[in-house]
Amino acid sequence: MNVIKMLLNFIEGTRDISTERETELYDYLIKEKAWYIKKADGVFRVRSHFVKGREEALAALGCGISAARGLPRYFKRYGRRAGLWIGAVLFALGVALSQRVVWNIEVEGCSDPDAVVKNLADLGFTYGTFFGDVDLDDLHNDYLRTFDDLSWISVNMNGTWAYVETKDLILPKEPDPSAPCNVVAAEAGRIVTVAADEGRPVVKVGDFVSAGDLLIGGVISMRGEELSLKSARGSVTAEVMRKFTIKVPKTAAEKEYTGCEYEEKSLIFFKNKIKLYGNSRISRSGYDKIYYKERAELFGIAPLPVFTEKVIYKEYTEHERKISPDEALDEIGKEYPERVADALSGAKLVSVTYVDSESATEYIRSYEIICVANIAKPKEITLG
Repeated sequence: MNVIKMLLNFIEGTRDISTERETELYDYLIKEKAWYIKKADGVFRVRSHFVKGREEALAALGCGISAARGLPRYFKRYGRRAGLWIGAVLFALGVALSQRVVWNIEVEGCSDPDAVVKNLADLGFTYGTFFGDVDLDDLHNDYLRTFDDLSWISVNMNGTWAYVETKDLILPKEPDPSAPCNVVAAEAGRIVTVAADEGRPVVKVGDFVSAGDLLIGGVISMRGEELSLKSARGSVTAEVMRKFTIKVPKTAAEKEYTGCEYEEKSLIFFKNKIKLYGNSRISRSGYDKIYYKERAELFGIAPLPVFTEKVIYKEYTEHERKISPDEALDEIGKEYPERVADALSGAKLVSVTYVDSESATEYIRSYEIICVANIAKPKEITLG
């Protein structure tokens, strides 16, 4: 919901309607063309004027209706305090404007976040910028065109905070186009196909080669002792063996909660965290932490750049549980697809074999896969 709508709702006032007959209430709201927000299961927030004259119909649906909230409620209570209302209006206007201003910029993913913040400022996006007027797609493109430190950037607004995700630009080493090269074997295997685009093949189908062996030569003999150096190019596939092992521990640590819980609460304002209360003497080991973070709102309608954070520490003890062979096989089966895909790395699978073994602490399955892969790898020819 944008700030303008929230302010309108605050001025007009809202009420919460709750019922166990959610579907019927939902259909009724649609039929009456009501503005609403679903707050929870069976709970809808509507504008106060909608309730007037519909009390009986809502009661027939088993609805409970909360007290009014918003400006009418406060005006009824504090209507004669003019100074209070003037201050509230000015504060509300300030908050409304602040929701369109960048309060904080957080950069992740690159080696020099401060430089990214500075570069964004040079493009007009910095602390205090009205981000509603900024086209973020254009900002991304302008950054990549203007600066050469990143390969990717994305600015995402969460309230008044700008979260900037980045990736450093790493330029690949340019090969020397004038340097001649051979094609050698990247790994051992039995040759299946040889296709030389440039150079002289020195292996044939059925040959066995070791890693580093010459496959296609880039040195072409001419007359006498004169040699013409050329870069060999081509594809050579081979049947190769690749191995990997999956291990599963024979024991696993299990948690058992003791029922003891501790709570901490803090106030977060921009990057500052102020602890309100909590037991600072407890050890942080042996506890699971559950975080609850809630943003403060002005009169329940306009979000502020202030958060409350509650952390619940749940104490647990650990004990070891033995893993059965069947459980170990299940774990191996879960890990196998990813491991075999990594081992193949685009090669064509021919066959898979494995051997099971175990140590004092682990179940072990060792795989050997046969696959057909392109083993051609360029290697620069050095003279001297």
